[in-house]
Amino acid sequence: MTELMVSSYSEICDYIKRVYEQGPNSGDLFYRGICGEYRLLPSIAYDWVGVPVLHIEELSGLAQSSFDQLIESQNLTQQLTDYQLRFLGRHFGLVSTYIDITFDITVALQFGIEAAENKKKPDASFPLHLYCIDGTEIERIEQDTTTTLDKSQLAILRPKLILESDNPSLIGERTQTIQCARLLYQPIETLLYPLDETYPNKLLKFIISPDKFSDIKKEIEQTGTSMTTDLLIQSENPIFNVVRKINSESVNEIKAKYKI
Repeated sequence: MTELMVSSYSEICDYIKRVYEQGPNSGDLFYRGICGEYRLLPSIAYDWVGVPVLHIEELSGLAQSSFDQLIESQNLTQQLTDYQLRFLGRHFGLVSTYIDITFDITVALQFGIEAAENKKKPDASFPLHLYCIDGTEIERIEQDTTTTLDKSQLAILRPKLILESDNPSLIGERTQTIQCARLLYQPIETLLYPLDETYPNKLLKFIISPDKFSDIKKEIEQTGTSMTTDLLIQSENPIFNVVRKINSESVNEIKAKYKI
């Protein structure tokens, strides 16, 4: 995997154009921006879960089932598909085998910068790691092809975004076009291995130091894209707290069942 230390937004875009011969937001490329403290792993693989890989799939299904029941209780005006439910679950922090990605590079940069800044400590700061994923080499499961997920392959799910007008109290505008969100599925057999190790030929990694965050945001805003929306804010929607409870209860249920 190619790793580059960069200091500007234009430097990132120029490199992507040279490598892929297309603009950064062409539609064939996907991005994820994360705090440099973490690896490119789904949330269910983090140490806090404490559940062996043998039981991970059962844990994921248990948490998703509880979340589905929660959403059904909201009496939405439209019936959600499995894809939409998985998308919403990941958006609200449900423990899962999916990784949030986006086809908008500026969204990934903003998420990553906010995550890194939120992790900043008096004695330590963290860089932003921006991953560029070549979507042309990843098999996609389109929403209307099947209701059964193919868990033997890496797949991008493309859920239809839910309109805020359907239920403003549940679905905020950040869940819509602002995030340009997609989900990346991590197969169980490679769950504990970061994607940059499992699929190095499909990824580029840009490293940005904290002292460049402000300049990059200003550079992007000069193109007409706002970088001031707090994409990570969670206090506005009570669903986040309910999902945290679902995560905890699901983990405890699996641990009790298998005496972990």
